[in-house]
Amino acid sequence: MSKYGLLLFGFLDIVSFIRTSKLGLNLLDSSDYGFDLPSIMSVLGLTLILSLPISGILLLLRKKAGLIVYYFQFPFRIGFLILSFGFLLKIFQLPLNSTAYYINLGIIILLEIIRLSLSIITHKKINKVN
Repeated sequence: MSKYGLLLFGFLDIVSFIRTSKLGLNLLDSSDYGFDLPSIMSVLGLTLILSLPISGILLLLRKKAGLIVYYFQFPFRIGFLILSFGFLLKIFQLPLNSTAYYINLGIIILLEIIRLSLSIITHKKINKVN
């Protein structure tokens, strides 16, 4: 499970990066800032987006460091709703303020929590082997 789980998680991180890279470019190009420093939320969001390919590649290479990067990403993923299974929102294309949309979003957040749990289990297995 751990070998295939890491590959799946790495693939999901790469997909998340591809899905959100446009948002990251918008954060960089935002003319709202002028010459002022960008807001802390923009910096955190951009940092999260830029860290997705790092965790994705490390997980695809089955490196424990990929799990550690994911642990740091997790609260920001929930906060910014840049979720591993966020692509499901796009697939189902439910109306934004509908009950079905919020149910789907809740399921996706639950899947992210399950991913965190599986990452912790995998990390423990890797540590036992070493």
